[in-house]
Amino acid sequence: MTENKCLPLVLISTRNLTCVKKFLADLVEDQTEGIETNESRVWRIQNKYYRAEVRLLVWPDGEPPPTHLGGRLEAHVIHLLVDEGEEEAESRATATDTGGGRPHIRLAVFEGPETDGLVAWGLRRRFELVPLTPNAASDDECGADRARAALHAHLWPGLERVDSRGATFRPPDSLSGSGDEADEGEEAWGEWEAWGLVRAAREARGALGAEPDAERRLRAETLLQAFLSTFRPRAP
Repeated sequence: MTENKCLPLVLISTRNLTCVKKFLADLVEDQTEGIETNESRVWRIQNKYYRAEVRLLVWPDGEPPPTHLGGRLEAHVIHLLVDEGEEEAESRATATDTGGGRPHIRLAVFEGPETDGLVAWGLRRRFELVPLTPNAASDDECGADRARAALHAHLWPGLERVDSRGATFRPPDSLSGSGDEADEGEEAWGEWEAWGLVRAAREARGALGAEPDAERRLRAETLLQAFLSTFRPRAP
């Protein structure tokens, strides 16, 4: 198995470890043995499209910043208690920015009401707001189910593609080669990533019909940036 510190990172910022334990258990569906402060656990994500291993790391308020955010941070989940709002969210987002993290997925899961201030913060900071309490007036997913769906929709580095018969495929071996072989492998894997994003956009189009304009624009921009990134040169 890949060394944990080399896996893509999902960072969970929260007031303390105790208050986030239930959300984490629901998120990973009890696939880990437990998550300790400033210590990570591997989460094996599997769906009908791919399998991937990611590293979950809880960062409570007041603890020293993780020393290995670097370029491995793929997702940042901010957990807000019922008495917390945009001020606490901004503090945790800023702390991650200071640590050098630039996550592709940004989620803020919250127990309290969805205030105007929190909505404005989410739009400004480009965080998707995920209520932990069901809304009787809406059929939308919420809580850990919605957060898990967002994480499953990401194309994680190192994922293994799963075909209709259950076989898995990693990125072409030539990605680690040189010359023409590496270029061909890069092109083949990039093409699969691009088409995967096109499929995701088609599937999301109907579901977003009832969403506010601001949220539709935000999700459309996120998909566009992910699509364009498949054509950019990869870091050596």
